[in-house]
Amino acid sequence: MGSNIVIGLVDALRIGEEALKARIGFVFGDDPLSNDRELLEIAPYPYVIKNEKNRHLNLPERVRLVTWSEVQAMSISELASLHTDPGEK
Repeated sequence: MGSNIVIGLVDALRIGEEALKARIGFVFGDDPLSNDRELLEIAPYPYVIKNEKNRHLNLPERVRLVTWSEVQAMSISELASLHTDPGEK
């Protein structure tokens, strides 16, 4: 899809960018500096999957660093609460 995945999805789904944003809830990416950056930026609930390449990154406050095991163990409401509970990161 090229370097901008959002444009690729807009083209593939034949919807506008605002319509795409409205349909996106949770985004999970493991490459926040490159391939996944655009989707993480527009998602209300962005998560970066921890790996050796990104585990030491200083991510924006709204992005949560998680493992796949943590994601699989949580319900959707628990995942969303990571973004609303100031004590969680």
